[in-house]
Amino acid sequence: MNKTLCAAAVVLCASLLACGCSSDEPAAAEEGEGTAYICTETREVFAVSGTEPKAINPQTGRRTLAPAMYCESCKKWYPAPPLETLQRTPGASLCPKTGQPMDVSGPILSRR
Repeated sequence: MNKTLCAAAVVLCASLLACGCSSDEPAAAEEGEGTAYICTETREVFAVSGTEPKAINPQTGRRTLAPAMYCESCKKWYPAPPLETLQRTPGASLCPKTGQPMDVSGPILSRR
């Protein structure tokens, strides 16, 4: 009985260790990829790796880059609303110009 209990404990510990080592976070972006950010001053779009709410614009040196969403209808990037607004407000992810749904994927013009 002791051997059975010991074996069960080993299996349980191994299972917990294996589950604890896995991560639900996405893998890091590969080189040349990133999240679309738009400069709130110049409206230029950048591919940025990282998750800062406001990133630094490499051209101006100011913290003016905000996460962006793309409208396929008008082919334009817009600053994304805060995550809480997207989750709680129906229509928050709609294009302000066309009213069509926007997405975080689209053509990124500049790389950072």
